[in-house]
Amino acid sequence: MSQLAVIIIGFNERHNLPDCFRSLANSSYKNFELIFVDNNSTDCSVDFLEKEYPKTKIIRNKGNYGYSKANNIGIRYATKTNAQYFLILNPDTYIDKNCLKNLMGKASSNTIIQPMILIDKKGKTNLINTTGNVLHYFGFSYCNDYKKSANSISKIKQIASASGAALFIPKKLIKKLGGFDEVIYPYHEDLDLCWRARIAGAEIKLIPSAKMWHKYEYGRNKNKIYFAERNRILFMLKNYQLSTIGLLLPSFMLNELLVILFSIKNKWFLKKIKSYGSIVLALGYILNARRRIETIRTVDDSKLKTYFTCSLSYKEVRIPFGQLLNFVYCRYFNLIKKYI
Repeated sequence: MSQLAVIIIGFNERHNLPDCFRSLANSSYKNFELIFVDNNSTDCSVDFLEKEYPKTKIIRNKGNYGYSKANNIGIRYATKTNAQYFLILNPDTYIDKNCLKNLMGKASSNTIIQPMILIDKKGKTNLINTTGNVLHYFGFSYCNDYKKSANSISKIKQIASASGAALFIPKKLIKKLGGFDEVIYPYHEDLDLCWRARIAGAEIKLIPSAKMWHKYEYGRNKNKIYFAERNRILFMLKNYQLSTIGLLLPSFMLNELLVILFSIKNKWFLKKIKSYGSIVLALGYILNARRRIETIRTVDDSKLKTYFTCSLSYKEVRIPFGQLLNFVYCRYFNLIKKYI
């Protein structure tokens, strides 16, 4: 009986599957089941797996359902198996032979864990992709410790959010949370799931001894900006307590003005305005989501605020007047945080 289900979704990922599945086949930990959810690929992904890895459970979707919905389909299947833990894994990754063993060695029924995710640049590097994602209190989320040496981090630590590229979660917890939110897609799906887990009293940890590599490339496009802007605000309105939203509002309005000015300069102003329209149309969803979250809440924002960061700093994005903005953001947060 498999204790672990590894869930991988893919849409035209045939070029990445050999590295990913070969690494799983070479794992020192063998007690796991492989589930591949195919989003209607046209590149023979399913044919490859049926031939090379016939023990893989393949679920064929009728369309490209994206990250959240496809993973939920895989999760629903996995909950019917004997597996007590699930690893949500990107197809553009590959694992160290002891990764699964080290994850299972630290498994707990109320803890999400993330392996040390390193960068693949046409081969293995010792540079960090993410040790868990940072959460700025305005909903911005990005890779922590990006491009630092993996040698700089050796201890297990609490993190704000685990990356959706490799997210290890107990069956009991994922069932309680109801899986990924299919409205918050694409971008912020992993953050939303992890924050709901925090609200429900779960822990989230990095396990540095569990290593893997991600063929990571930071994407810049206007559609990504639209969804990222929409989803970070949906995330805040859905998950933060009303008192927290009220305290953040003055600084949030300043931030939105600056984002609008930045969008004009970089020619994605209409995408930013469109994101506001989507939020207005989603008010019913937000209210319903808030009610559902309160049914699982055991931890208030007064405890969760320790996982916020007040400064923005990501190597892939140049923030105009970054030092000045971070000074303002941090001063404001230090003024209000005792009231959260």
